[in-house]
Formats: sequence, C-alpha cells, structure tokens
Amino acid sequence: MNGYLVSGEIPETHPAGANYAFLLKKKLSANAKQVKVRILSGYKPQHWGLGEIELFGSGANYLPDDDWFHVNVDLLNLKSDETIHYRLVTTNAKGTTQGPHQQFILPATTKPRVITGPASRIENSTAKVEGRLNPLGKKTQFYFEYGPTKDYGLKTSPRYGGLQITPRLGFETLTGLKPGTEYHYRLVAENETGTSYGEDATFKAK
Repeated sequence: MNGYLVSGEIPETHPAGANYAFLLKKKLSANAKQVKVRILSGYKPQHWGLGEIELFGSGANYLPDDDWFHVNVDLLNLKSDETIHYRLVTTNAKGTTQGPHQQFILPATTKPRVITGPASRIENSTAKVEGRLNPLGKKTQFYFEYGPTKDYGLKTSPRYGGLQITPRLGFETLTGLKPGTEYHYRLVAENETGTSYGEDATFKAK
C-alpha cells in the first residue's frame, strides 16, 4: 500500500445519514517517531466534509525541533465534584520547564455535558445547527429543540451520541423553516442519569 501502515475510504452511507459515516482501524502496531496523515477529499452536495481525526496510542518520541506539539493523558480514579489542579512539565538536557497552573472541576453528576454551537448553511427553509456534547461514560442520545420562541415546540429525531468520556460534535439539518423568520434552538442530550440543556441560540432564515 505504497508504504502506508493503513489506508481506507470513508463510506458514503451510514444508518444515521451520510455525514455520520466514519472509518475505524484498530490493533495497528508499528515503531514510529511521528505520524503522518494524508487525506484526499472530494465533495458532494449532500456531504459536509471531514469532521474530526482521532489518534490513540503511545510510544512515539518527539523530534528535537522548535515546533509545538500537542500532548495529552487520561487521568483516572478521579472523584465527582472534585477540583483538579494540574500543569505540564517537560525535561531535556538543558533543564526542566513547568507550564502554568491550571484547574478544573469534575461534574457532580454523570449527566451529559452540552454546549450549543453556531448555525450555518442558512437558507430560506433549511439550516445546519451544531453543538458539542460529552456523554460522560453513559450511553447518550442527543437532539435539537427549535422554534420561533424560547418555548421551541419542535425537535429533531434523537441520535446516538456515544458513551465515551470525551467531547464530540453533534449536528442536524433543520427543514421546513419559514423564510425571514428568526428561530431559537439549543442542543439537548440525555442518558440514564438525566437530561442536559445547552444555551439558547438564534438564527434567521433567509
């Protein structure tokens, strides 16, 4: 395969719609100092294009250059509603550097976390709305409420949002809108421990 560890093509169709299609490769093993991803992308009117790329693994050493690298680690055995303090520390032959102090508070419950995102592709009868959700380890469904007021009155069909403790993008195309009308919308997600509501946002159909 031209020297590639793996290659593949994202399928055009998916039970939840074309834009929910994804490619998953597991149990790959190779000694590597870096990872190179090459994407060849086409375009079709019904597709929104590439969403996110996620790589998981360990063992690579960073090259000795002056570029910026993103690093991460999963913190385990944390307690709900606990404040966590952290900082990044790096060491090389010249010494040790400590990053600025940071902190976050763990959610008191495992209800999904949601943030309403922007609206785009706004036409006279359709619009794309999106948001971010974190299932917090429970099987989660999400949908968007929308309507001409903050009472909403309409909602999209529920979709599966996963169960990992990681943020991901959720989106939907609203149809049947009235031209020139302002619409309110918000992202809603629910799992076995409860329902969470994103902030109210608005857009105006053309």
